[in-house]
Amino acid sequence: MSNCEMSLNISEITGYRFEDYQLDLRNRELRRGGRVLALNSKYFDVLHLLVRHQGQLVEKQRIFDEVWEGVIVSDAALTQCIKDIRKQLHDEVASPRFIKTVPKHGYVFIGHALALNGEPHAAYARLASPVYSRPYKFLDYYTEQDAALFFGREAEVETITSQILAHRSFILHGRSGVGKSSLLRAGLMPALKAHGHYVFVLRCFTPPLEQMRNALRLIAEAPPAENDDLTALIMRLAEKSPGRDLLFLLDQFEELFTLLEESHRQKFLTALSELYTHETLPVRFVFAIREDLLAEMSQLKSALPEIFHHEYRLKRLSREQAARAIIEPARAAGCDWEPQLVERLLTDLSDGENVDPPQLQIVCDQLYDARDQSGHVALAAYERLGTAAQILTGYLERVLQRFNPADLNLAKEILTTLVSVEPQRLVLRVAELLAQLEARTGENETHINRLVEELAMARIVRYRNHGGEGWIELAHDFLLPEVSRWLTAEAYALKRARGVIERGMENYRVHQLLLDSDALQLLLPFGPQLGLIGEEADMLLKSVLNRTRSVPQWLVQAAPNAEKIILAAGASPEAAVRLRVLEACPALPTAATKNLLRESALWDRELAVRRNATLALAEAEAATAEQTLTTPRANEKLGLLRQSVSLAFMRDHERKLVRLAHHPPALRFLILLQLVWLRLHRHSSEIIQQGLGGMLGAAVAGVIGGFMLGSSLAWIRQTTILQGTSIVVVLVSLAVLVSAFGGMAVSFGMLMVDRVTYRHSRWWSVLGAAAGGALMGGLANWLSVDIFHALFGRDLEGITGAFEGAVIGVGLSFGVRLVESLRPNARTWQRVLAASLGATCASILLTLIGGNLFTGSLAIVTHSFANSQLRIESLAAWFGEVPLGRTTLMIISAIEALLFGATVCAGIALAQRMGNKKSPMHRNE
Repeated sequence: MSNCEMSLNISEITGYRFEDYQLDLRNRELRRGGRVLALNSKYFDVLHLLVRHQGQLVEKQRIFDEVWEGVIVSDAALTQCIKDIRKQLHDEVASPRFIKTVPKHGYVFIGHALALNGEPHAAYARLASPVYSRPYKFLDYYTEQDAALFFGREAEVETITSQILAHRSFILHGRSGVGKSSLLRAGLMPALKAHGHYVFVLRCFTPPLEQMRNALRLIAEAPPAENDDLTALIMRLAEKSPGRDLLFLLDQFEELFTLLEESHRQKFLTALSELYTHETLPVRFVFAIREDLLAEMSQLKSALPEIFHHEYRLKRLSREQAARAIIEPARAAGCDWEPQLVERLLTDLSDGENVDPPQLQIVCDQLYDARDQSGHVALAAYERLGTAAQILTGYLERVLQRFNPADLNLAKEILTTLVSVEPQRLVLRVAELLAQLEARTGENETHINRLVEELAMARIVRYRNHGGEGWIELAHDFLLPEVSRWLTAEAYALKRARGVIERGMENYRVHQLLLDSDALQLLLPFGPQLGLIGEEADMLLKSVLNRTRSVPQWLVQAAPNAEKIILAAGASPEAAVRLRVLEACPALPTAATKNLLRESALWDRELAVRRNATLALAEAEAATAEQTLTTPRANEKLGLLRQSVSLAFMRDHERKLVRLAHHPPALRFLILLQLVWLRLHRHSSEIIQQGLGGMLGAAVAGVIGGFMLGSSLAWIRQTTILQGTSIVVVLVSLAVLVSAFGGMAVSFGMLMVDRVTYRHSRWWSVLGAAAGGALMGGLANWLSVDIFHALFGRDLEGITGAFEGAVIGVGLSFGVRLVESLRPNARTWQRVLAASLGATCASILLTLIGGNLFTGSLAIVTHSFANSQLRIESLAAWFGEVPLGRTTLMIISAIEALLFGATVCAGIALAQRMGNKKSPMHRNE
């Protein structure tokens, strides 16, 4: 029977009768005893499909494809549809009379339906069966149900069918868009079935092994079981149906290499190898693949050594084939073409001898819509549309012109998301596409889905339903050049990032490998634009935490298992990981994460973790954080020292968070001690660096002062060069020693107190400088007196001590603080000048009240030895005093203090600049 005859016979069926029910196809009504039963249009189509194939299993996938073509429908919606049909037929699930459910597969109409014939109806092609609603497929492919509309490939069908049946494997290859999918489904599949074989068409954007198992279970009527052995299923089927082969037609097989994960690819190749070791198994494979990826088939050589021995290259349509592909489908749908138009079309579309099927389908589909009321397609209509060139170049543009500017950009985002970098078509889950676009564009899912449906209705994209999930892809490779043209450099970069995510997911699923730091550095800058779906976000969050990278808030919110992942990482033995966990907790303020913060704040073995946990808890709970840290849980021994550390961290962060008056005196004291320790520890490197700077500066003052004093004494006494050098060396050494230790004490005292009290008053640093100077002065006095007494049996009185050290420290620091209070933006030289003047004033005051600095103390020591070469009294003559008086000591002490104050302050400032860090002391510099 010819295709044309098959279409004619079907068109004469006007309805079906089963028991007292009548399915009227002309009026699209279900009646019982003359009464019309309520059944909506889609449910009517489902019932018609089941009745038309009575006694045969109609799979869910087929129902989705034929009744809800281009629309995503869930299994639950189909179940409700069957339930409503059964209700109208008074059919029972447990004991069905009409519709039997085949669990997880589909439905069978088990009643006896009698076909009713009548006069052909003009509109029947659109009403009786959705398959014949349009004779051309535009950018879609012909399916088995479209066999009556598939023309032009009769010779190829006959040749390839004989080749397939003669060999266990066969490759069908050709350029993209040449019509491999249509030939496979609408040509080869019916022809092979006509030979009595089982035929299945599979695609590899999901694992093919499971698809094969499901198909075999269905035919073998075997209950589903995990990891069914494929060989055993085939053998069981061979025993049940001897003489019938199993033919698996793997359409668009390039997807196995471009879309499928490596683990699934290897499982398929292993299974293929096992099947081919059994030479008697009645199984054959046909691989349809784009010729530009034909070389990838070499990966199958280990399983199928003769893989390239049997192949067929499908070429474009010849003019004769193209003419049949134009005329015959229209004739089956009740239309006719003007002969001159057919010739003109072949001339316009061919390169002299061959025609591209996608271009032919697009133009014919447009012309079909331009037919007149009698179903005639005329040359005038073709010219009115602007001929083939205008139709081909303008279709996508015309579709996009339907959208307003905002929706147009979103529509382009949808289409470019379905294209890879290469570029190739991508097959994505609808949920994945919506998630990516929602994250990237900020549009809500409903709006995006509406535009996707509009593009599907325009046949720019097409839906696929597989395993109860909706998938989507560009309708044809013909669209790739135009869609790829819209991709910007940023879009290409984002696609590469998506590729890194997808490969990372494959490695994570198979080997539990996380992304490395280089991959994270590439991915994280894209942020929400990555459009991560659940498991991708989970994997990326695990990678970020384990690679100790900063955790962005958007990632925590995107990961559905963020809480579980954060809690698991919180138990990591690596402190760096635990610190990153604490950063992530504020983005997920749940009871579990707050409890993790409390446990870390009180019990973590690393102080840095305890500090960060305390601060994060303070941010999360604010007013109640103090109570959370001081209230023990059941069977928890919470000591005062442990509480004081955490409370000190919190008070250091914000004074108001910890109210000292509300705690016992012992805890209050410990908190203050911890505060001092925390602040000193935090600024320890800064204090040491700048304190040593002050010490070195003071040593410079000692060198200068000692040299000046020694040179002056040698010159006045007219000593020899050797004697003079000896005096200078001794005095420089003594001055450096005394000045350096004095500078160290004043610097460290001033800096330490300043860091501890920076939130209160900066004048407290004056007290610190005084304490440091007093400590060092007192220590020096004590050691000097004791050493002198032990060595010479004499007591020294009046040398520099704690009082002098404290006064000089006060003068130096007071000068700095005074100039900073008067000039908040004082420069370094102004501070140095203020420090030197303050120290000078302090030395003058000391001299007036009887105190002594270095030169005065040296005069007291040398006075105890009659033959000492260091006679300081000889300097008095310069100032008009004999013997040594207050004026001389005041002037010399002022010079000493001036040098000491200037060099200590300059040393601190220089060390601060070298450390490239602002200190509280010089925060305004």
